[in-house]
Amino acid sequence: MANRFEELFNNVDVGLYRSTLGGKLLEVNPMLVRLSGLSSKDEVLKHNIIDLYPNPEDRKLVIEKIKKHGFVKLYSFPMQNFVGRRLSVNVSVTLVRGDNGEIYLDGALQDVTDLETAKTELIFSEKKYHDLVENINLPVFVSTPGPVGKFIEANEAAVRVLGADSKEDLLTRKPSDLYADPEGRKMVSDEVVKRGFIKDRELELINYKGKKINIITSVILKTGPSGQFLYGSFFDITERKAIEDKLRANELILKKSQEVAKVGSWILDSETGKISGSEEAFKIFGVEKSDDIDMRRLIIESAHPADKEKVLAAMAGAFQGKVPGKIEYRVVWPDESLHYVFAIPAESIFDASGKIVRISGIVQDITDRKKIELDLLEKISELERMNNLMINRELKMIELKEEIAKLKQPQSK
Repeated sequence: MANRFEELFNNVDVGLYRSTLGGKLLEVNPMLVRLSGLSSKDEVLKHNIIDLYPNPEDRKLVIEKIKKHGFVKLYSFPMQNFVGRRLSVNVSVTLVRGDNGEIYLDGALQDVTDLETAKTELIFSEKKYHDLVENINLPVFVSTPGPVGKFIEANEAAVRVLGADSKEDLLTRKPSDLYADPEGRKMVSDEVVKRGFIKDRELELINYKGKKINIITSVILKTGPSGQFLYGSFFDITERKAIEDKLRANELILKKSQEVAKVGSWILDSETGKISGSEEAFKIFGVEKSDDIDMRRLIIESAHPADKEKVLAAMAGAFQGKVPGKIEYRVVWPDESLHYVFAIPAESIFDASGKIVRISGIVQDITDRKKIELDLLEKISELERMNNLMINRELKMIELKEEIAKLKQPQSK
């Protein structure tokens, strides 16, 4: 048994020693020799344990505690070893009475320098990230999972967007109260627990002040000794959503307006040769809008053979940086029906050198108007023809009357 204690004494990773109440070292183990900075046990035994305390107050407090309680446990202090190196240590000391009645101090010194350094770095890191999280304008939060949930932590941005009065106020609130439909919270929580995360999920909420908000959130599930937690962040897209809804409404109005007026819009990029058009612009050429359809090719191929050169010339001029003029021509739809269109540039965009790089404009289906014009022209032509017939008839009648008058005149002998 004694041999095993001796082996433990010599191999334990803690500096062990025995000293007098005054601090004279009587016994030390190899680890204490290493901590002391000296090379041998004999050298260490020439010193006093008090010399390891750079601050006398630390030694004084240790002795006071020993005298009062008979021991001191894990007292931390900065130690300076016998060669001047600073270490962070924990000391535990017990008051012992020997067989001869003498008082000894049996102590253990544990080097916690690396631990203290890591702790300091962790504190600094935590403060740095805490400050970063608090100061960024991105709402972040920690909550418990479940149909109701509970906020554990949140930054000021989250407090503001969610409509709480303060962080303390938010931590008393239920995440489920943000959902108009409580089932919405349950579905989100269940999915995170099942998959471990959700990413870029768009949600519509009602904040604690009753304002409807739209967010895009990402949440991950973390499991630790104290349970499961949801770590999340979100973007407030309420304003963007309102703009998108307004744009969609405007697009719908534009679409309906173009449908009623049979007017489509187009943009020609003279550098790439690509022409993009609105939904109504495609309909004017007899097809539904599709990303698979090259509008430039559609315009050329649908042009009536007799008008194709006119269309190609207008395009070529635009690609050379010339503003095209108004152009009216015929198009043939896939069902072979004939239609009339009118294209006109509306705006030109120039580069730094003054060259046109983009032209936007409108195209209008004027088939109905053209048919009316053609009908009118035909009727006018018919009227002119009838008028000519009537005039010719009147002239013939006049000629006949003149002939009859001549015949009625007496003939001279």
